Amino acid sequence: VAKGDRLAELGDAARVMKAIEGGGNVPMEAGKLEKIIASLEKQGVTVDRGADTERRLASMGADAAYMWTEGEPGIISLKASASRAEVIEELLHLGQHRKLGWRGIDNVERIELEIEAQQRMIKIGRRMGFNEAEMAHFDRALEYWRGLLPQ
Repeated sequence: VAKGDRLAELGDAARVMKAIEGGGNVPMEAGKLEKIIASLEKQGVTVDRGADTERRLASMGADAAYMWTEGEPGIISLKASASRAEVIEELLHLGQHRKLGWRGIDNVERIELEIEAQQRMIKIGRRMGFNEAEMAHFDRALEYWRGLLPQ
């Protein structure tokens, strides 16, 4: 697949991430997740969960996703089975979006933000003692996104 064709597919994040499956599914502690969600909702961030979300994420091949919306915080969608790494990565994307003033992004900027997120996940994973499968996933994801950057 040509690089330009791969860039065109970036609108569907989960489809892109299917290419680098396998991240060591260590669940987020339930109590910690509930505190995170409560804090996000107080900040006006929508956290989407439930049966419809489970089906939508399953159709995307994902357990978690951050949906960017222009001019306001996006939506964090989580399956009950979302891992700690998936939750943390979506929180990183929320932070990136906030830092950009809730504006939209183009495909190249999206790739750059994914690279930044994977680099940060590697640092977080080391600090938090993530397992080898989780760390290998971040390495594969980082290489994947770097491969999509225009030359």
